[in-house]
Amino acid sequence: ENNNKFRALIDKCLWGHEADYDLHVLAKINLIMHGDGWNNIYQGDTLVSEKIPDNYFNLVLANPPFTIPYSFSDVLSRYELGIGKESEELDILFVEKSLNALKPGNDLYIVLPEGLLNIKKYAYFREWLLKKADLVLSVSLPEGAFIPFGGSVSKTCILGVRKKNLKENNYVSPKYVFLGKATEVGYETGKKAYIPNSKNDLEEMSYCIDEVFEGVRQTSNGGECGWIKQTDISSYRIDANYLLNRIDRNALEEKFPLLVPLSQVCTIKNESISVQSGVIYNYLEVPDISEETGTITNIRKVQGENLNQSSFHRFYAGDILFTRINPRKNRIAIAPPIDPYGIVSKEVFRLKIKDNPYIKRENQYVLCSILQSSHVKNQIVRLSTGSSSSRARVQEDDLLSDVYIPIPDSMIQEKLSKSLEKTSREIWECAQRLLEIYEENMQALGCMVSKDNMRSV
Repeated sequence: ENNNKFRALIDKCLWGHEADYDLHVLAKINLIMHGDGWNNIYQGDTLVSEKIPDNYFNLVLANPPFTIPYSFSDVLSRYELGIGKESEELDILFVEKSLNALKPGNDLYIVLPEGLLNIKKYAYFREWLLKKADLVLSVSLPEGAFIPFGGSVSKTCILGVRKKNLKENNYVSPKYVFLGKATEVGYETGKKAYIPNSKNDLEEMSYCIDEVFEGVRQTSNGGECGWIKQTDISSYRIDANYLLNRIDRNALEEKFPLLVPLSQVCTIKNESISVQSGVIYNYLEVPDISEETGTITNIRKVQGENLNQSSFHRFYAGDILFTRINPRKNRIAIAPPIDPYGIVSKEVFRLKIKDNPYIKRENQYVLCSILQSSHVKNQIVRLSTGSSSSRARVQEDDLLSDVYIPIPDSMIQEKLSKSLEKTSREIWECAQRLLEIYEENMQALGCMVSKDNMRSV
C-alpha cells in the first residue's frame, strides 16, 4: 500500500517546468533513472504556461533566472508586478507566478538574489510580497555559491514564504521566522569546478529548524542562525543578516547597560570635491588605512590628472574616517596632520560627533575603538549589501540607524580617546621619519627617490 502511494505521488504529484528544451529533457531522464515521476515535466515559458495552474500546489520549489529583464508587454499585463511597466525582472515575476500556483496556506521556497531582500529599489517588491505571504525562512548563502553551476556571481539567498489565506478567517500567520547565514554549503564556492567538501552549514541548520530558540547560534563553520518573531518583520529589509542583527541586539542589551543607535552620537559629514588637472592633492588610498591597527602611515601627493577618478571626498586633520566598503576589513582611522586637506575615495565617510549626552567631543576618538569592537563590527558586516563580500557596502542610513553601540563610562572614554589619538599621531610621525631616512639613504647611494611616490611603510 505504501509503495502504491509513493508511485502515485511521483507519477501524479511531482510537476516541473523548464524554458530550455534540452534541460527539460535531461530532467525527465534524470527522474526516470531515479524512479519515474516525469509525466508532468513541461517545457516552455513558465510565466505564460497553462500547465502550472493557479491555487493548485501544496509546495513550490524554485530557482529562477536572476536579474534578467523581461519585457513582453502581453505577459507583463498578467502580473500585478508587471502591469504598466516596460519591463520587470524575471526573478520577481517568478515569485508572483509561484505564489499564484500555491494553494493558500502553503509554502514557497525559492533561491533569489539577496539584493531583492535588502536594496531600497526593491522595496516595492517586499511590500507586495508581505501583503501576499508571511515570511517563514530567510537564509543567506555565501558569495560564489552558484559559480560551479552556471557561473552566476550573484549574492544569493533562500527565501521561504507562506501564502496567506485572506478568504479564511481561521488562517494563522506563523509566529516565528527562521534565519540563517551560511558560510559553507558542502562544496567549494567561487570556483568553476564542483568540488565537494564536508563543511555544510545548511545541514547543521536543518537540525536547528526543529525548535525555536532564543539568541543567535553559531555553526561549526562560522555560520549563524536564529529565530525572530513575525511581528518584527517589515518590508524595510527581510534578509537574514539584517534580521539576525535585530535578535542579536537583545543579547547586547543584556551585556551592556547602555546601548544606543550610532545616530544618537554622530553624523556623517561628507564633502565632495572634483579634482582638477595641474593641482597636487594629498591622496589617501583605502588600502593605506590599516585593517589590523586602524592607522594611516602614508598619504601620497598626486596630480589631479593622474588620479583614476574625478570626484572624491575631502577630509581634514583629525577627522574620523570610516570605510564603508568591505566592512570586514575594519578600516577606521584618525586622519593624520595634513595641510590643508586630503582626498579619499567616496567609499570613505567622515564621522562627526554631535552634541549628545553619551560621548563628549573631547573624547570623540573613543568612537574608533567602539566601531572596531567585534560587537559593533558584526552588526556592520551583517548590514552590508552587495554582490560579493569584497564589494559589499553598508549604506549611510543603515549605519546610523541600525548599528547600536555600547557606551563606556566617561573615564574609559577619556582614556581610550587620548591613547588612540596619541598612538595614531606617533605611528604617523614614525612612518614619515622612516621615509625620510630611506630617501636620505637612497640619495647617499646615488639613487634619487621621492618619498611622495612611495607606498606606505
